[in-house]
Amino acid sequence: MPERNGPLKRERINVRDVAAILGIEPRTVQRLAKDGEIPSAAKIGGRLTFNGERVRAWVREREEQWQHSTSEAGSGGDASNWMGESDVEALKQLIGPKRKSA
Repeated sequence: MPERNGPLKRERINVRDVAAILGIEPRTVQRLAKDGEIPSAAKIGGRLTFNGERVRAWVREREEQWQHSTSEAGSGGDASNWMGESDVEALKQLIGPKRKSA
């Protein structure tokens, strides 16, 4: 039998873990996974799971995109440059319609 070098590392993480990493609600994680926004999502044993390393790499990529877009655009940048289309739509729904100034 091969010798183990310590405890096995958990490779798949659950919705709650991803929600904690992203700082969002578990239902949002489920929706984003269903829409194909979060990488490595797979249902295993009836539960939605993710590859933790790939989720963290995806977050790092998003951070780099954010940094790149804000450095190019000055103050803030265009959200569509660093957010996925579904993210922009979700924010629009959260914020509500634009109000016309009087």
